[in-house]
Amino acid sequence: MSRGAVGRGGWRGGIKCFTLQESNSIIVTMKNGVLKIDKKPILMRFLNQTRIIVLSFLIVILVGSGLLMLPCSHTESITYLDALFTATSATCVTGLTTIELSAALTPFGQVVVLLLVQIGGMGFMTLASATFVLIGHRFTLRERLNMREYLSGTDMSGLRSLAVSVVKMTAIIEGAGVILLTAAFAFEYSFGTALWYGIFHSVSAFCNAGLDIISGGDSVSLFSGNAFVLVVLALLIVAGGLGFIVIGDVVKTHKWKKLRIDSKIVLSVSGVLLLVGTLVYMIFEYNNPMTLGNMSFGNKLANAFFFSASTRTAGFASFGVGELSPVSRTVTIALMFIGASPASTGGGIKTTTLFVLIVWISAVVRQKKLTVIGMKKVGGEVRSRAATVLVLAITSLLVAQILLMGFDGARCSYEQLLFEAVSAYATVGLSLGITAALSVGGKLTLVMLMFMGRVGAYTLFASTTRKNDDADAGIKYQEFNVMM
Repeated sequence: MSRGAVGRGGWRGGIKCFTLQESNSIIVTMKNGVLKIDKKPILMRFLNQTRIIVLSFLIVILVGSGLLMLPCSHTESITYLDALFTATSATCVTGLTTIELSAALTPFGQVVVLLLVQIGGMGFMTLASATFVLIGHRFTLRERLNMREYLSGTDMSGLRSLAVSVVKMTAIIEGAGVILLTAAFAFEYSFGTALWYGIFHSVSAFCNAGLDIISGGDSVSLFSGNAFVLVVLALLIVAGGLGFIVIGDVVKTHKWKKLRIDSKIVLSVSGVLLLVGTLVYMIFEYNNPMTLGNMSFGNKLANAFFFSASTRTAGFASFGVGELSPVSRTVTIALMFIGASPASTGGGIKTTTLFVLIVWISAVVRQKKLTVIGMKKVGGEVRSRAATVLVLAITSLLVAQILLMGFDGARCSYEQLLFEAVSAYATVGLSLGITAALSVGGKLTLVMLMFMGRVGAYTLFASTTRKNDDADAGIKYQEFNVMM
């Protein structure tokens, strides 16, 4: 038996059958005492789990951009770059746009965008689950780690039921959002328009896309005085950002003590970040006439809460982002970088990554050998992955910032480009108003950042490497220390 192989055996009709599957190239089957060795098809050798993830997103984006280029999709002439940018933004649930969706796209084009948002937000979960079920082999540790961003803590044997649960949860939450938003929009628009707005923005909010089709306004700024609409959108954003696994765990257990440890981490960190963001915007924007200054206290609180929720990966804005104070803009960048939670519709480095890093650093500073959360030790693989995610995110943003400065540094400030880069990578969609004015190189840089942010830099880079599990098994290496 070669290294990296997995086996499955059982009795069929009184005859012992045994299957040994080597994950890279061969399948070994023993039946009735006969050993059969088959090579995997070349395509199956290439398509491991991480590559399937990357290719599935890429295919959806290319198909979506092609559909947006059809004459029936747009009311005014658009370039393929605009179509590609819009399709990528929708599929990666980002929200950055180079065109105004309400004016540039026909109802058919808006439906295409909506479908891309839905597929990008929750369809991938279902796709990934179905893929694992169809492959039908035991997963290596590396494969599990590569998929943790989307199926964190999920038992691989329950992928089929997970897919069903994702569909049910999405339908229930988005359906409730449609009813509430349609009722609110009906006071301003005809029932047909209100219903379409309700459907589009419910899906966009839950999937943390932040795309809107409301004409005559910047994002949802027309409803900055409507606390009901803002709170409904905020709750949809929060639900989508928590993740399907956490929502399912809460619905199933109903008690804090019985929740999984990662569910407790997600809920705690998300709650703290939501509160911190709300307080920051209330304090530093309270008297700013361009943001919250001219609102009643109730509307100020609703807008601050809404913007705090949206900043974490949704991208809706009830007031001009460019009018924020320097402190608020800095906090916004930080919140965008952190993002949502694993197995959610949002991006960023994730709340769990932040928590693990904080606990790990705290343990190192206190010179403790073990990193403990409650009564459980944080495994070395978890710590390593958290550090890897952080380093890859910072490195990706650094490279992107250099490219953006090279392409558009002459007409855009460093802060504007940094804000745009973080927004794209964290799949947020907030902008200081420079997206449409960027050069071709700048727009393509953002396209790559959006793609990387949604797929995950860890997964993207892992897809380019050749799997070699246990390559160092049995080899002892001498440890060394370096000055820190």
